[in-house]
Amino acid sequence: MLTGITSSSANAPPAADKPKSLPAGKNQFRLIGVSEFNLPQHKDHAVIVKGLHIKATPIGRLNMTSVTTIAPSCPAAR
Repeated sequence: MLTGITSSSANAPPAADKPKSLPAGKNQFRLIGVSEFNLPQHKDHAVIVKGLHIKATPIGRLNMTSVTTIAPSCPAAR
């Protein structure tokens, strides 16, 4: 489950294109297809997740295709 996120249609960024500031978001998605990505190693890190967005109610899903760590900690919630 992702919480406190912003969404984008961008692909996973090259290392040189990681954002300089970390915006706190407010959306949530249920993650599917996670077994390939060793998500426990990313716990409490700021990451960019790429995947197929599946719109659904009450919560959308994201079928993951990549995960990229962009910072060792998450930004503070607003």
